[in-house]
Amino acid sequence: MLGFFNKLKEFNAFKRSKKSATMSGALVFFMLLGLVPTAYLLSLLFTFFGKELSFALDLLTIEEFNSVKAFILQATNNFSNGRNALAGVLAVYSSANLFVHVKLVGEVIYNYKSQKTFIVRALSIIGTVVLSLITVLGLSVYALVSIWIKKILGGVLGGAVSLVALAFIFYLIVLYINLFCCPYKLNVKEVTVGSVYSCVLAVVYTLVFILYVKYFSSYTEIYGKIAVIPAFFTWLFVLMRCLVTGFLINAFMLGKVKRQSKNLDFKPLI
Repeated sequence: MLGFFNKLKEFNAFKRSKKSATMSGALVFFMLLGLVPTAYLLSLLFTFFGKELSFALDLLTIEEFNSVKAFILQATNNFSNGRNALAGVLAVYSSANLFVHVKLVGEVIYNYKSQKTFIVRALSIIGTVVLSLITVLGLSVYALVSIWIKKILGGVLGGAVSLVALAFIFYLIVLYINLFCCPYKLNVKEVTVGSVYSCVLAVVYTLVFILYVKYFSSYTEIYGKIAVIPAFFTWLFVLMRCLVTGFLINAFMLGKVKRQSKNLDFKPLI
């Protein structure tokens, strides 16, 4: 038991040394910058499966932010401005900004010597496209399968199984981001603990946040009609803290943060 608390103390010190709150805030900023381009990219991919972007937003965000969803949908419709091909290219490039900084966060956490900018950008573009495909394919399959699950198992049990399936898709998304974040070649097992932690904590914090906004929040009293904006930003920050903490857990458990990139134990991606 004493060993566990010592490890926990060591991890908290490691977490503070990496300034996880600052990294989380930076990722939220770049996520917001790429929000509309990313939404447009997803909307293009969803058309191949006969789905609308609103379907994904309903699954990936909470009801309290319906006005934000409406803004995203409207902004997405205006993004292309009649130039679909060019807009698609711009969407991929702009969406990759978040992944560029996810990669940079990974380099800080794993004590990795920074790669050249154009390599990071190229990897980030590839990562953005792959994650978008995982998200679109996963949610499209979920939409199809969940209908049959509810028909076969009934409303209550079918709904519960559908939620588990949705949680698994969310886990796959987080797992991929954890693999992408690390500048070294890792297998799925090596990032599982951090990924599970991020998913579970994100769900718990979201439930707590919903209760807080509904029953205890003073956002409306302070901000009035724009209260949804700081509330939305706060929710994104909480989710990003969960994600970054998952990165830190994986790095801490692997012990790679204490080594140098020249060690043979490391297998750099590039």
